Amino acid sequence: ITAALKLQLSKWFNHWQLLDGANYACFIAFIIMRVNIIRTILDRPVVVPTNEYKTVFQEVDNMTRQQLTVNFFSILLCIFRFFKYYEFQPRLQIVNKTMGSSMVHLYHFCLIFSVIFIGFAFAAHINFGSSVRDFSTLGHSAQALWESLFGNFDLGPTIGNGNLSYINPAMGVIFFITWIFVAAMVLMNVFVAILMDGYASAKEEGIETAQKEGKSSPDAVSDDIVTFLGYMGKAMSSRHWKYADSTLLHALKKLDQTKPDPDSNPKRLKSELEALREKRDVLTTRISFLELMSDDGIEDLPFHAFWNRKYATFDELAKVVPFVNRKLEGAVDVGEMSLAWEDTVRYVPEQEE
Repeated sequence: ITAALKLQLSKWFNHWQLLDGANYACFIAFIIMRVNIIRTILDRPVVVPTNEYKTVFQEVDNMTRQQLTVNFFSILLCIFRFFKYYEFQPRLQIVNKTMGSSMVHLYHFCLIFSVIFIGFAFAAHINFGSSVRDFSTLGHSAQALWESLFGNFDLGPTIGNGNLSYINPAMGVIFFITWIFVAAMVLMNVFVAILMDGYASAKEEGIETAQKEGKSSPDAVSDDIVTFLGYMGKAMSSRHWKYADSTLLHALKKLDQTKPDPDSNPKRLKSELEALREKRDVLTTRISFLELMSDDGIEDLPFHAFWNRKYATFDELAKVVPFVNRKLEGAVDVGEMSLAWEDTVRYVPEQEE
């Protein structure tokens, strides 16, 4: 709310807020639909026993089905919202960071997999749909292929309940082997490799964060529980109430006047931090330049990295070379010079004005 009031929408409007909003919308929709069901039943009471068919039963049944559908999405969103609260713990947030590190690669992988999956489903429907129930429609074909990725098929080769080799021996064998090789062996292993790479990156990031805090590795959930119990035990102790940490700080401040308290103004600290970062960038650039120039024999090494920063045309070089080498005064041939130095210089395409 504070970020929204300050128009810092990037801090407030993120994917977790969207997930929360969708979940709250499902809760509200459930309440409204439940109230409508109760109101419909009360407004149109049914006296039993009766021999008439009351349409109110069908209407209530449809409304109940819609309510159950909303409940399904609500529960699904609640499950996803658990990952939001995992971020407070370094070990629990490993899945979040893994998905975040792999998101770009997963996005492109899903595009490739979708094209291949739909193509194979369409091919199976065209070739075997007239004879096999599992491929009678494009939806059934996609379901059969999806189940086959997880081992739900019979060797023969068959997929589902129909024997493809009996329908079309050649196409059945070719289709089965090609699908299993491309999808189950290649694409699934690429998918696992993407997640493993993201997991390794997330794990390394967690270790670096822990080392910045002076720890060898991220805290486990059990460590946080022990720390919490320690805080609770300390808070419940009468000794802690009598000698609080705030009392210690005030006592030290009053006792030691030679060491002033640190500045706690956030604006001043932030401006100082930005200034130091700018100085750090300047010093880093200067250090890199000095390291480059401190190599021995830079005057005698035309292949030194420093010279890669210089550029000129051969016509410009032809005007300067006589001043550097008096022997070439009045005898500079641009074509011959370009052939002599063609392996030494690097050509850069001319930019149009």
